[in-house]
Amino acid sequence: MLGSGRTTLRRTTRVISVNHREVPAGLVVDEVLGFRRFSDHEFANEARETIVRCDRFLAGVYQRGDDSWPVFNLFDLVESNVFLQASAE
Repeated sequence: MLGSGRTTLRRTTRVISVNHREVPAGLVVDEVLGFRRFSDHEFANEARETIVRCDRFLAGVYQRGDDSWPVFNLFDLVESNVFLQASAE
């Protein structure tokens, strides 16, 4: 749905679940690489362009040195027409 093709189920495949405004949903992702903690001063509103079609769902980026971690807004995705139409198929 976001441009990287169909997800092949593997040991690393995960489902991220959300229940937002009475819309229960699950998003299958290729893998979760872990968790990070960031300070407020590491946040920037402008996220870099990504290789998949999820830019409109990014809510900023955390930057530490040369590394950056985009912030994906799962609630914006669940409320979008593209998601609601994909879930109906």
